[in-house]
Amino acid sequence: MLCTGLRFDFMLDLSLEAWMYLVLSCGLTILTQLAKSNAFKYSESARLQKLSFLPNVWQFSIDMFILSVAFSTMQLTGFGLLVAFFVADFTYSIVDDKMANKKEFITNDDGYTKL
Repeated sequence: MLCTGLRFDFMLDLSLEAWMYLVLSCGLTILTQLAKSNAFKYSESARLQKLSFLPNVWQFSIDMFILSVAFSTMQLTGFGLLVAFFVADFTYSIVDDKMANKKEFITNDDGYTKL
C-alpha cells in the first residue's frame, strides 16, 4: 500500500456490520490456524491434506449466502465438483475404515503374530 500511495482511510468509513464481519473473520482465521496446528501435532499429515480446501468452502459459502456475490456458471460448477469429490472421498474413507475394522483375522504372517 505504501508503494501505491494508498492509505487506511477507508477503514474509517466501514459500517458497524462491516467491522463485526472483519473481527469475526480475523478471529475465525486465528482459531482455524490453532486447530490446524493441533491437528498436525496429534494426527498424520497425509490424512489432513484432504481437508486443506475447507477454508475455501467457508469463504465461498459466505460470499454466496451472506454477501450475495454473483458467481459464474463455471465457478459454481467447479465448486459443485469440489464438494462432490470431497463427499465421495469422505464416504470412501468411512467405508474403508469400517471394512478394515471388520477384518478380524488376516492370513499372513502379521495376522498370526497378532494371535
